Amino acid sequence: ARVISACFSFSLTRSYSLDMFIGFSWGVGFGIFSAIDWAMATDVLPSEDDFGKDMGVWTTAFVLPQVIAVPIAGHLLDSFQRYDRDENMGYSVIFILAALYFLVVTILIKLQ
Repeated sequence: ARVISACFSFSLTRSYSLDMFIGFSWGVGFGIFSAIDWAMATDVLPSEDDFGKDMGVWTTAFVLPQVIAVPIAGHLLDSFQRYDRDENMGYSVIFILAALYFLVVTILIKLQ
């Protein structure tokens, strides 16, 4: 919930000081998520002999979506900045989209 609210907050604010506070809050939330996520992943690995390989696959699954998302976000940023340069509409769209992705993933995880 902290990460989702931080993304929505980034899309609304225009204050540097407030952005720094929101960024800190997002970082704490993401750090907690990452620590728990990695701890759970290491507990469910099938074999200690293949630990390195399995963690490599885990890392690829974690990083690959980030690599794919950057060009998409860049395109969205450019497209929406053309409409309203002064209000940074492109960044607002990207952060709202990120918050929606986090929300959808949270719902999908809870359904399982």
